[in-house]
Amino acid sequence: MENQDVLGRLAEVETENALLREDLDDAVRSLRFEDKGWDLIGSIVTGEKTDGLNLAQVKEISDKIRPYVVAGDLMKRGVDLHTGYVWNRGLNIEGVDKKGRGAPSKLRAFYTNTTNKESLFSPFAHSELQKARYTDGNIFLLCDTSSGTVNRIPLKEVTGVYTNPDFPEQVWAYRRTWNPEVDATEPVNRWYYTKRFTGSRKTTFKYNGTEEQVEKGIVVDARFNRQTGWPLGIPDAAAALPWRKAYAEFMKYGQVVSESLAKILYKVTGAKSKAGAANVAVKMGGMRPGGGVTTGEGQDLEAVRTAGRGYEFKSGDRIAAMVAASLNVPNVELLSDSSAAGGSYGAAATLTPSTRNSMKIIQDEWLYLFNEVFDVFNLEVPKIWFDPIDAPDPYRAAQQAKLLSDGLSDEEYRGIVLDQLDIPGNPAKIPPLLAARNAVTTNTAPSPGQGQSNGTGGIGSTAANDLRSDGISEWFDLDRFEHLIERLERAKNAE
Repeated sequence: MENQDVLGRLAEVETENALLREDLDDAVRSLRFEDKGWDLIGSIVTGEKTDGLNLAQVKEISDKIRPYVVAGDLMKRGVDLHTGYVWNRGLNIEGVDKKGRGAPSKLRAFYTNTTNKESLFSPFAHSELQKARYTDGNIFLLCDTSSGTVNRIPLKEVTGVYTNPDFPEQVWAYRRTWNPEVDATEPVNRWYYTKRFTGSRKTTFKYNGTEEQVEKGIVVDARFNRQTGWPLGIPDAAAALPWRKAYAEFMKYGQVVSESLAKILYKVTGAKSKAGAANVAVKMGGMRPGGGVTTGEGQDLEAVRTAGRGYEFKSGDRIAAMVAASLNVPNVELLSDSSAAGGSYGAAATLTPSTRNSMKIIQDEWLYLFNEVFDVFNLEVPKIWFDPIDAPDPYRAAQQAKLLSDGLSDEEYRGIVLDQLDIPGNPAKIPPLLAARNAVTTNTAPSPGQGQSNGTGGIGSTAANDLRSDGISEWFDLDRFEHLIERLERAKNAE
């Protein structure tokens, strides 16, 4: 019997060691992955050493993030929040909506081009660009000045980087590899210069001993979250990856514990033998809800102390908060849980200044990218901007408009009201009540008692009853009043 117990214990120890070894291997792999980010990388063409992550490592991180964004996770919630904060009120470009007789302006023709709409200007394009920044950290826009179109190059098709040998953070050209035909036996490799290259352009690049063609077009790139000297950007979600994994494991283990607690509700106590305990267990296993069981002499059923309890999932909010901090979003929004705000309505309903500022920085970077595209096509844009990220709630907006109405014309004020109520109407059609808000009373005649005062220096007492006397004189004519008195006296004498 003792030998069996010893063997059982040895088996448990061996299992524990195997699990410990697996955890240790995961930790080592994690450390090695982090170390990769600090290795010097080689520029593909120039041969110079550069700081930061190389192209393969950026793609590796992107491949890890993308499934979570698609499958539904804190990572998907994070990119949805980023997209909502940055693009929820759209992008304003002055001059693109002007319609008139004759041919449209170059700016409007560029804006309304179908390819450009799908690449840059539609709500779908805005959402996709934000996802690319979130998962890839790099945006590549191929601008064809001859056709006036912009096409996006996905990160997976970028296979080479050509940098300035003196300043490696300046990328001069990108190599693109793709299969234009499904049945193509060999992929096509082309190089494209970036806007920042101003020297004499070659028609071919030598890559791995092979001359490859330089294609027409200019790449306008955006490389986000870089540090000084880094040629490539880093995905917005990269910092949140380890905390997302920790939170997912916490929730998974919590589910296992909850299922275990739900399965074992009672234990048999006082059993004199294993056979007796096993007998009761068999009876309990076949019970229906509300049934009973007969136990042996001295045996009893005792509720497990953890019965009815659930796993403390709420304690995982601190792990989720690390994900939220990595993504610069509020934890209450990331978890879609108002209780994470600590019962504060203000914290749950408004953005903190830090979050607002972070999203404003992202907006400014997008504005810079769009202006770079317009510059490549030699398009002069009068103004491009985002509306404020968060607007006040309807009640506060109405109060604000009312308080500031003295500084607004009737047409401006009515336009704000129509927008607030989402009612189609003409702001120039002013209703009578609104038009009368600034009407001035024309009766400026002084009161008969103006300048008079009573003995205490006050005005309007019973000693100076101007208004009442004035009112009586309006209702009664003195001559008629005297005539009425004479008639009453004659009637009395006649009696």
